[in-house]
Amino acid sequence: MATSVLFADNLFREKINEATALVRQSAMTKWLALVVAFVVTFAFSAIGAQFSPGEWYRTLEKPSLNPPNWIFGPVWTALYATMAVAVWMVWCKSDRRQVRRALTAYGIQLVLNAA
Repeated sequence: MATSVLFADNLFREKINEATALVRQSAMTKWLALVVAFVVTFAFSAIGAQFSPGEWYRTLEKPSLNPPNWIFGPVWTALYATMAVAVWMVWCKSDRRQVRRALTAYGIQLVLNAA
């Protein structure tokens, strides 16, 4: 009987260790996915930033409510950071079919923004 209790105890500890390893791996995968989301999102942001509006934009008559040029950098940075977190949150969902659709739409949107 002592042997079966010892076996059950060892089996229980082994299962706990396996579950703990899976949780750690899952957490690491999620953090890695967050880093990838930021890298991909800001890579497309950098591509889009290579193209400036040019002289024609400066010559336009803008309305009085037009924000100053210096504000665009911080606002676009915050926008793209929010987009990266949002796509990461979508990726963390369990329904892979819906996630695939959402990520496809997001990728298309990033390409169009960069163009």
